[in-house]
Amino acid sequence: MNKLYDYIIVGAGASGLMTAYRMCSDTFFDDKNILIIDVEKKSKNDRTWCFWEDSEGEWDGILTTSWKKIAFKSEGFCKDDSIAPYQYKMIKSIDFYNTVWNLIDTKENITFSKNTVSNIKQQADKATVFTDTNTFFSKVVINSIILNNDYLKQIKYPVLKQHFVGFFVKTKQDFFNDTTATFMDFTVSQKSNTRFMYVLPYAKNMALFEYTLFSSTLLPYKEYVTEIENYLSNKGIKEFEILEREQGSIPMTCYQFWKNNSKNIIHIGTAGGWTKASTGFTFKNISKKSEQLIGYLKQEKSLKNFQKK
Repeated sequence: MNKLYDYIIVGAGASGLMTAYRMCSDTFFDDKNILIIDVEKKSKNDRTWCFWEDSEGEWDGILTTSWKKIAFKSEGFCKDDSIAPYQYKMIKSIDFYNTVWNLIDTKENITFSKNTVSNIKQQADKATVFTDTNTFFSKVVINSIILNNDYLKQIKYPVLKQHFVGFFVKTKQDFFNDTTATFMDFTVSQKSNTRFMYVLPYAKNMALFEYTLFSSTLLPYKEYVTEIENYLSNKGIKEFEILEREQGSIPMTCYQFWKNNSKNIIHIGTAGGWTKASTGFTFKNISKKSEQLIGYLKQEKSLKNFQKK
């Protein structure tokens, strides 16, 4: 347990695995000892990522679908239009996890440890990762887990949550126009918040319905469910099967997470401020930032200087 790793990646979600994937694809890291730590090695679909691109992209091979048209709806204004030359692309997390782990598992220099990380500390010339059962040391720690609530304690940068529950729904008959994604439907009751339904049809009889809102606190789970069920009923969808469910909460803030970086520790993903504060979009930022990070790691400089405002 006292082995000194070259790199430890804390968190095997989108940003942690994307960074590992890029390491696997660069021969510079072939002789480096790399450890990935998380409470689990994800093996099921737990979220959906969407992003905009105006051409073919790196992850096109695992897209669930994409749309060239989007719809916006509210009581006073509705619009259904082409977004050419852009496409709105959707990836199910399970396809991403499988693709990345299939590559990682071919690398003998990368190991996975199933552990719960409790803390990460900078020491003189290395970083220490504390877990419930072990302590690990590394020249570089790449952390994607928010380990404290300092960002909630400060008042300089307001913090809202974009929180949601989604149902992947299958209907008995063809019901959806799968050429158009309903990006935001604000016709749902706002209830003194900003609330909308997000509808992503990926087949003529299958779609993701996600009830989404911005507020400082979460709702009881049943309230999300009731709103989705009411929305489906109002659309005339009476008979349906729920194939999958997802739930999430994204901190929406301009808090400078990256100021917590140190010589040997860098924070990435939402924990590093890679989430777009106005929308919650993160996947595309992760793709770009992780590529930049790999180039920076190869220079073996202090990680405190990677991110600038």
